[in-house]
Amino acid sequence: METKKDWRTVERERLANEISTETYVKEGCLYWKANNAPVPAHVFVEAGVSAPVGQAAAEQSYLDVVLGSYRKRMANHKPSAEELCEMRAAFGPGTTVVNVLTGKRTRV
Repeated sequence: METKKDWRTVERERLANEISTETYVKEGCLYWKANNAPVPAHVFVEAGVSAPVGQAAAEQSYLDVVLGSYRKRMANHKPSAEELCEMRAAFGPGTTVVNVLTGKRTRV
């Protein structure tokens, strides 16, 4: 009789397999083939696999670029009537909603 693996073991094995088959090496770090983003550090932890030495720095550099681009695009953004309606529905009228990535506050 075959014993069923614990879901954590199954997930760890799945992630370890993805790291070995769905990535490529660039400058000593692993990047996902699907989106060319560095594999996040938490994925290595969850897979029980050691991350390359520079992986955390590659991830931070990537995030700096992506978030910088987002902040630049959102610098002059004004919420549409639809966005305001959705925020009021989610958070309640009169609430101040803060975009945690830009720090911009919107009173709905």
